[in-house]
Amino acid sequence: GSGGTTSSVLGIGTPDIFTGVVNNWGVEASLGWNQRVGNVQYYVNGNVSFARNKIMNMEEAYVPYDYMKYTGQRIGTFYGLKAVGLFQNSDFDSEGNLLSSIPTHTFKKVHPGDIRYEDLNHDNKIDEYDACYQLNPGLPELYFGLNLGLEYKNFGFNANFQGIANSTIQ
Repeated sequence: GSGGTTSSVLGIGTPDIFTGVVNNWGVEASLGWNQRVGNVQYYVNGNVSFARNKIMNMEEAYVPYDYMKYTGQRIGTFYGLKAVGLFQNSDFDSEGNLLSSIPTHTFKKVHPGDIRYEDLNHDNKIDEYDACYQLNPGLPELYFGLNLGLEYKNFGFNANFQGIANSTIQ
């Protein structure tokens, strides 16, 4: 919705007001070793960094369940239905109807092999009130790398390895 602090139900627009509190913290470390043994010189360097944020307070529209709130999440966390597996043939009766013990999926008729979603509010149906913030944001939390090198007389090589973790790519 709008960034204003009041509802626009009355038809009165408000200017965007950007308010909120986000905590950010992180650590970074690196370690290296460089040595010469006779005509051979080698090095090993490693580094790792970790950064996390959390939305502490923000102006957001009312939502009926806490799991639907962006406050308390990390910036960029994905919002949507939570997958809990795939529908199996055993989830349907002989006419192809979903068994009554399984929540109704209101978005479309489901078939074996379709994604099965979790009923977060336990109302026996999957709808927009079962969406939640989940998975990791697109921005990685963890970066790491390793650099290796070896030199003998005038010939040498090096290798660089890099990686990321705690990130979701859509």
